Amino acid sequence: MTAWEDSRRPRLVKIDGDFPGARLQRMWETAPGLKGWISSVDHKEIGKRYIVTAFAFLILGGLEAMVMRAGNWPARAYGCSRPSSTTSCSPSTA
Repeated sequence: MTAWEDSRRPRLVKIDGDFPGARLQRMWETAPGLKGWISSVDHKEIGKRYIVTAFAFLILGGLEAMVMRAGNWPARAYGCSRPSSTTSCSPSTA
C-alpha cells in the first residue's frame, strides 16, 4: 500500500455515548415561542400556520363585509335604490 492510499483510509475514532443523537436534537429542535413557531420548517407547523392565516382572513373579510353593509343601511332604510347617488332620498309616503 502506498502512502497516498494510506492517507485516504478513514481513521477510526471511538465515540462515547449517543454522539449524533444529542447534537442533532439540539440542532433540529424548534426554538420556543413565536419566533420558533414562525421559523419552523416542519410540515405540520406550516399547515397549522396556513389554517390560522385562513381563519384570520375569513374573520377579517367578514368584519369588512359587516362594515360595508352597515354603511349602506341608512340609505336602504329610506328606499334608495342607489345609496351613492347624488339625488336626495326621502322617506316614501304611502
